[in-house]
Amino acid sequence: MAHDNRALYERHPWIAAMDTHRPPLGPGQTAKYPYELQALEGLGLSDLELDAALRFVLGFVETCARRRRGTHLDARDPPDRPAVVGGQRTAAAAHPDAHRYPLAVRVGTAVGNAFQALSNPDHAYTFGLQRVLDGPAALIQDRSRASFPPCGPETLN
Repeated sequence: MAHDNRALYERHPWIAAMDTHRPPLGPGQTAKYPYELQALEGLGLSDLELDAALRFVLGFVETCARRRRGTHLDARDPPDRPAVVGGQRTAAAAHPDAHRYPLAVRVGTAVGNAFQALSNPDHAYTFGLQRVLDGPAALIQDRSRASFPPCGPETLN
């Protein structure tokens, strides 16, 4: 489901610029919600947790798409802006003072050496998606070990 949504943003990058707080509800959008819920059904989450987990994953994917879209827009910056290479600002522009920011320079250098850029959207997506999925997985595992009740308004009494 996350990969499907990422592919949707890659096919239609303009979607990342839309206001998703109140998306247009056409037949495709209406069918999308139950389709995506199917990916989470049967995991032991309450209905409220299913919706929250889905929105959590989709929010992460949307953020990645917006950042990727922003990276492509950076490539069109005017010449007086800091240097841009392949849509990424150069390390020199990002970390001007190695003595003042040694950690940032060390990490930025490692990233630059690994990806030949200041970041790699594919790596960030893969790493981040795994962390996003770890949250509900830990909830499900903890619940199965300790028999925690589902989280929702019914448990707030």
